[in-house]
Amino acid sequence: MRPPYIHEFSKFSFLKFARAGSWIHVAVTRNMSTMQLIGYKNGVAATPVTFTKVPVATNYNVAIGMETDGYGKLNGILDEVRIYNRVLSQTDINELSQKMPDFSSKLLAKIPKGTTQIIVTATWQGTGILNATIESPSETYTEDMLPVYQKTRYSTSDGISGTLNIKRLLVSVPALSSDENWYITLDVDNIEEYTITVEIQK
Repeated sequence: MRPPYIHEFSKFSFLKFARAGSWIHVAVTRNMSTMQLIGYKNGVAATPVTFTKVPVATNYNVAIGMETDGYGKLNGILDEVRIYNRVLSQTDINELSQKMPDFSSKLLAKIPKGTTQIIVTATWQGTGILNATIESPSETYTEDMLPVYQKTRYSTSDGISGTLNIKRLLVSVPALSSDENWYITLDVDNIEEYTITVEIQK
């Protein structure tokens, strides 16, 4: 994050060796009393950097995730951005770094008229846990209410870390009289990536 044309701050970098495909918690504190910037990657502090220029009020836009002059653009996804009016402590940042992005947001599935079965399939790798709740306009279905077609683990050559988990949930309903919006809510633990597919039958 930096205002345009403030090149002193653009030299501050602490994200070397970031692994592609993984979430990283990033925090930067600016302490005007000590005139220091401290960057944190997953709660671990980098060496403080001293700055000499005091930011002044301007009408420039602040760019988060990219630079307006075209250099150093972010190649990734920002899940959440917070700006505080105080300097966070090491304890504050440690606690925040333990919180993974919220993957539990509802997924929208547009179910067409005439549908009698909705099949939701979730796949993920590793030992994490994924549970799904399926919500129609008139009913909420939890996993203990539904047939689970498959809940299988296929072990690959590298053992547990390569385990493929497949979970299929079936909802049977009378033929829908109109198109409906259904929602799928996921509760995940220790999973970085997953795939969800929705099939319908008439």
